[in-house]
Amino acid sequence: MLLKCPSLTAETRAALRRRVGKPAPKEVVESYTTAQFAAIRRAALRCVHAAETRILGNMAVLRRFWAGEDLDTATLAKARALELVLDGGELTSADYKAIDAWKPGRPLVTLARYSLFLRWDEAWACAVLLVCENGWNSTVITRATVPSTAASAGEEVTIYTQDLFKPRRGRERHMTNNLVDDGQDGPGRTMTRIINATEPARLRLARHGEPTNRLLIWLNRRYATVRGRAAFRVGPPTEKRSRRVSPWVTEDLPNITLIGLRQVHQSRIKRSSGQNSRHVHEDVYLLRDAVVRQESEGLIAQGQQNALDAALGRFRMRLLDEAEVDQRIRSGAADTPVGACEDIHHHPVTGEVCRENFLACLGCENAVATPRHLPRLVFLAECLDELASALHPDDWRDRWSEPYIQLTALLDTHTTLAERGQARAHVTPLEKSLIDRLLRGEFAP
Repeated sequence: MLLKCPSLTAETRAALRRRVGKPAPKEVVESYTTAQFAAIRRAALRCVHAAETRILGNMAVLRRFWAGEDLDTATLAKARALELVLDGGELTSADYKAIDAWKPGRPLVTLARYSLFLRWDEAWACAVLLVCENGWNSTVITRATVPSTAASAGEEVTIYTQDLFKPRRGRERHMTNNLVDDGQDGPGRTMTRIINATEPARLRLARHGEPTNRLLIWLNRRYATVRGRAAFRVGPPTEKRSRRVSPWVTEDLPNITLIGLRQVHQSRIKRSSGQNSRHVHEDVYLLRDAVVRQESEGLIAQGQQNALDAALGRFRMRLLDEAEVDQRIRSGAADTPVGACEDIHHHPVTGEVCRENFLACLGCENAVATPRHLPRLVFLAECLDELASALHPDDWRDRWSEPYIQLTALLDTHTTLAERGQARAHVTPLEKSLIDRLLRGEFAP
């Protein structure tokens, strides 16, 4: 309820919106440069591509075996060994040798399992790539399921419809992303690679009566020989260990965090509030990004100048001394409810007879006011103030805010507080009636 109070300051509103127990956010967040972000993405992509190639190649051998193709001796031995890996069965020394998982004197049990399932560091690369391409956070990645391809029907490309769930967004917590795989590197191609690399894990769990549709699923090395769900984990691996010892994270790369990558994606890659409210996008991602601030200085300065130019263009009514206007205006023959018009027969935009609402005079270059018009202008400002307290803020802003800004700017620029007080004391009943009828719409064209 307090947020609806129009007199609250911006700082108070921000404090009220902050969740209880949530620490105050940092003013400025140091994030990756665009070049660093690109280098991290390339490194993760290489790792994911290599994992997809390995797993797809082995699955191709299995599919040939399942289809009953005539295989040579070595390929047949490999297919039978891969079938045991997929099923979680016991491998013989010959099986280990058939899939190159044998060291002189002993089998490489975990390496054998990796022939069809993601390693933890590859899962970390998948998570990094999903953030770089889509800006998802770790919770979204953990909850992500294999997307639907129903939208691809009749299309030459693969279109994924990814359901997302963000509980903090209330009524907007359910959303979808459409990702297109047209064969080029991008969000859609990344999704295809990850689906291909994780499909054997879902197939194995389905075989053992524990089906799952989770997207990012990888081999739990500690329980690699277990047949059921315990053999796998879902979502990003532990971030601290992954950053430190992932083989694909070379020394030239900066310390990798999913939060840091998401910061760059939201503020400099996507540049929109697709997964957050506009307030969160601007306050958390844009305004606190050090790189965005630095890169935006010129844009902000230009924007401020443009806003100033536009604002000055809106305040076109002039307040002049009696000696500066002609006899028609001094006599009142050219009066309007808010001032006087120098040429009512030639609108400055259309060139035709003016048919605008009289409040539009406040932004018209043909409009002038003299000291004798001050009482009605001051009274009009007072009436608009009263409307602000009586109407819903949105209604008042939509209908009355622009003339109010124009009028108060005119009065503040050309008069003092004492002069406005004196003018208010001299408002006549006729002027009050004119303003009242104006605000009730009796003079509407």
